[in-house]
Formats: sequence, C-alpha cells, structure tokens
Amino acid sequence: MRPQTHLVLPDVHLPFQDKYMLRSWLEDVRTTRPSAIHILGDLMDCYQGSGFDKNPSRKATLQDELDQARSLLEEIRGLAGNTCDIRYSEGNHEARLTKLLWRSRELAPLRNLTVPQLLKLDDLGITYYGPKSPYRLGGLTFLHGDVVTKSNWGVSPGGYAVTAILRAKHESIVMGHTHKVGHVCSQPWQGKLEGFECGCLCRFDLDYVVDVPPWQHGWAVIDFTRSGYYDVSFVRSCAKSPRSRRTLVFQGEELCTIPPAKVNR
Repeated sequence: MRPQTHLVLPDVHLPFQDKYMLRSWLEDVRTTRPSAIHILGDLMDCYQGSGFDKNPSRKATLQDELDQARSLLEEIRGLAGNTCDIRYSEGNHEARLTKLLWRSRELAPLRNLTVPQLLKLDDLGITYYGPKSPYRLGGLTFLHGDVVTKSNWGVSPGGYAVTAILRAKHESIVMGHTHKVGHVCSQPWQGKLEGFECGCLCRFDLDYVVDVPPWQHGWAVIDFTRSGYYDVSFVRSCAKSPRSRRTLVFQGEELCTIPPAKVNR
C-alpha cells in the first residue's frame, strides 16, 4: 500500500448513482486503503428540493436519500478503516436542504437539521466543510466548485471551469461539480498553479438532463511524496462506442470492464 494515497469521490448524486462506477470506486478503497478520502459534494441529489419540474412517478423522499447516503458513508468508513481522514465538502445539491429550511419560518430555527447532523457525520469521524470553507491540504485546495456557472461548464471541455477558480483564488484546486475529467496548468508570476476536475460517478440519464450530457465518469487518485509533493492521476471510464461496455483505465493499466453507461436518447 502506498502510505500517502488519497482518493477523491466526486458527484455521486444518490439515488442516481452509476452503480458500476460506484462499486469500482469502493473496490479501489478496499484495495488501496487510502490515507484520506475527499468527498467533493453532491453525494446526494436532493431531488425533492430542486426547483425544476419533478417526475411524479418518483417515490423516493429526502429521507430515502439521507438513508442511502448514511449507508454509503458507513460502508466507506468500514472499507477505509478508522485511521483514514475522510472529508466531505458541501455541494450545491446538499445546499438544497438548507434552502428548503430557509423557506419555512417554522422549520428553519430547529436544531439538528443540517446535512452533517442528519447524516451523523461526527459518529463516523467525517469532517464537513461548507461552501465558504474550502480546505487546503498538501498544497491543494479542495472544494465542490459550485461558484462555476453553467455558461462555462455546460458545454466546455474538462479543465475549463477550474481555470477560472484557480486564477481567482491563486491556489491549486481539486474540484467536482462539472462532472468532467480535466487538468490545467498555469504559470503565474508567483508560481505554478494546477487545477483538477475529477469527473463523476452518477448516471447520465437524469430527469433534468435533456440530451446526452458532455460528462465523464471517473475519479482522482492523489499520491503525496515524503517531501510533500503531489501527483494527481485519474481513473477514467473509456468506451469504444456509446453503447459498448466500458473499461476503467488507470496509468495505462486496464482495471476492469463494466456495462455501458445509461443515457437519455
């Protein structure tokens, strides 16, 4: 085991997870036993809290999503072990719960209705970071990235969105939100900056996605040297055609083959 390996968990959107991608990520946790796990937000979709028109046939509730998220987090903790540093950054979909409370004068003042309390993250030893509290670790700043607007990530290639954030913050960034895999490098006068977009583990046939989205399945693996340098690599989902089986590839090695992704057509 590499002692300073960190795994990134990007944009699962429970209950709309790609079960094969998520299962592969969990297997990576089991075999790698990482030193840290970075959950980059949108672990839950919070479908019932969205502002778009909802599919009336869907019976799942916010409590169902919370139960699924709690179960997944328990599994992650069990696979990673008690010494693994697990951090959870709030995404724009988790923020839907807060907005729901704000709309109700009666519910908003109630205690224990925040995401970390509803998921009982303290019991699992998971640290939660709000959208205004990105954290820095090993020369990298981790955040969901929901300050990015749809105009610069909806049809843009991977790496485009994070460029704006690293220029604004003047820090190297690891982010989710865009559902794309990308890496950019900038050389400002004060030193090199890098930005990493880490893909997603959700399905592509979401109710609110009209066409086939320009997303990529995958996640990031971060290795830290003893001197503090970092190396970020991606586990990517590759397919020879849209309907063919997918192969997960990491550093030139084919890891496993999984069924085709589900997409709206």
